[in-house]
Amino acid sequence: MRLRDASDIAPGLLVAPGVEIPDDAEIDPYVTIYGGVVLGARVRLGQGSVIGRPQRIDADSRSPRQSSPGADLDRSGLHDRQWSDGRRWSPSGCG
Repeated sequence: MRLRDASDIAPGLLVAPGVEIPDDAEIDPYVTIYGGVVLGARVRLGQGSVIGRPQRIDADSRSPRQSSPGADLDRSGLHDRQWSDGRRWSPSGCG
């Protein structure tokens, strides 16, 4: 996926095509936003944040492979989402 340079919004900001940034968003320098991310009103992204990056696990890793639940971001942070196998996900962990 190609990311476009949006440094007119914040220094070093890289954004995937199709991602809309609300006018009231607060974005610190060097943030990367991948495709499929929905930013809500009054979102604040801290310096160096990487949002929506696909999971990468080494072939020899014992970590379970999981599809990403996606992310809808607003002032309150990440909303609860559901994994493809039905488990719930929240900022505090999986349930």
